Amino acid sequence: MDLHSGNLRALVEARRHPDGFDRLKEIAGSERWVSAGGGRARRVLARIRVVKGGSLADITVGDALEYDAELRKTACGVSSGEALYYARLRELGHLPADAPTALRFLEKVTGQLTCTQLIDRHPIASPGIRALLGRVLYGAVPRSLPAQLALLLQASRIRSQVRCRHQGVRWGGAVVAKLIRDQELDVEVDFYGFALQDVDDTQVPLEYPEGRVSEGPFLTAREGRLDIESAGHTHTATMTAEIWDGPPPVAEDRGDWEERGEAELHCVSGELAVWGVAGGPMDTYLHLSDGEGMWRVRVYCEGRAEVRRLATEGVPEGIEHYLVQFWPAHA
Repeated sequence: MDLHSGNLRALVEARRHPDGFDRLKEIAGSERWVSAGGGRARRVLARIRVVKGGSLADITVGDALEYDAELRKTACGVSSGEALYYARLRELGHLPADAPTALRFLEKVTGQLTCTQLIDRHPIASPGIRALLGRVLYGAVPRSLPAQLALLLQASRIRSQVRCRHQGVRWGGAVVAKLIRDQELDVEVDFYGFALQDVDDTQVPLEYPEGRVSEGPFLTAREGRLDIESAGHTHTATMTAEIWDGPPPVAEDRGDWEERGEAELHCVSGELAVWGVAGGPMDTYLHLSDGEGMWRVRVYCEGRAEVRRLATEGVPEGIEHYLVQFWPAHA
């Protein structure tokens, strides 16, 4: 079974002990179950179930610790959904009463460093050597998850994500890009839209929302700004912004994306402000560089169907999520 298939989650939930997932759905509630974070948590549980076998009740704290350690070795961070699965396991009531209350506390209760942390204590820049050391160290201790899980994570995430931490790494004969920095933002969406606009408004012929096309394309580039259309009228979205030194790897496996777009932006100041349709500029800034530059940008979005529904009933928070990747246009 392809562990990164888009149909994996549905197949596992339907065919492998569906009663366990049905009970989890009942406990979590329909809104949390179909949210973007809930979907990522269910995807993690499905992967562990396929590799480990058994039912959700057979997943242990040790399995969660090993999965988390592998994920941190091979990813550019752990998303909220990838950590949320542990909370779902606790809600099922199968973990011991004295188990850590959150995934982030798992490493603290052991009193010792993980293999990944041991490697990180040394300035080893080569990803090949780091991966080799990780395999040796992790292979020297008993594993409750089969080795296929580590191989899965390495195959799928090293290629698309871990390489972002190292400059000049070659993959298949090509030099891959390096992630310079990332930033987490909250975006106050109103009237189904927002924009990323150069903070030097003297370089922006039309300030947002002038020229905006209501119900227009998901992503529109204008001089000095990027217009982005949301699926909800009024809500708080989350955004992960990444600055790369070259074209980043595609991020299709990093979310359940419902929209995506790519454009080019000229930014004079090197910084972008987040603008609302009626709210104007927010106290939120995105630093691209220390000066003028031409940038390529790729935007992904998930949680749109859910925020479209919830925004008709209230002002939801954290349902719609954006991943925005910038890199120099000349790279």
